[in-house]
Amino acid sequence: MTPSLRIALLGLLVLLAAVSCGTDPATEKLADTRQIDTVSDSRRALIRKMAIGVHVVQTIRCLNTRAVQKQLGLSPEQLEAVERIRTEARETLERLRLLAEDCPPLKLFSSWLPTARSLKLRIKQSLTTKQRSRLVQIVLQKQLGATVLLIPHVVEQLKLTDQQQRSIEDIAAETVAAFERYGTSLLGLIQLVPVAQAARERAMAVLSTEQRKAWTSLLGEPI
Repeated sequence: MTPSLRIALLGLLVLLAAVSCGTDPATEKLADTRQIDTVSDSRRALIRKMAIGVHVVQTIRCLNTRAVQKQLGLSPEQLEAVERIRTEARETLERLRLLAEDCPPLKLFSSWLPTARSLKLRIKQSLTTKQRSRLVQIVLQKQLGATVLLIPHVVEQLKLTDQQQRSIEDIAAETVAAFERYGTSLLGLIQLVPVAQAARERAMAVLSTEQRKAWTSLLGEPI
């Protein structure tokens, strides 16, 4: 397993586990993904945090692939900085993976998000403006799941309505429910990939024609 894939899988495990356990079991019951007419406000808030957390994980993953490094034209000094960021992300996610076994509500997010924001800032400081812009495009191309449309700058650029955002949150919640069914094994995460792919496609269907054009412009040239 490559280091970048390991980071992605660890990140997915930690973030989905946090969402799945961060609600009140007395009021939140998602036994079947077809029965998800209502999603609690607490879970919606967690899904919003998940959008940020997943985006940072995917940014680090993309930044550690040779194809992306080559396209960005990273210098030796930048490559060293990227390696330090990857190492810190991996070590943090490994620790949180152990916490996921007990999974106290919100603990995983409260532990990961400060690190995620710190790593995001370090990435910004390590790259030029042009490199950062291209990296954002690449990450949006590669990231699976509905939460890609809930990243704050994407919501702003696409001018998503409140109803559209709630619809996308509902789709993301179904992915969380699928995670609860498949479990935390590597096989379970692999089974989750097509679910996440389908979730992204369904989320895209929520967009208007103009919003889909705006989304395409956010992606830039295919890598």
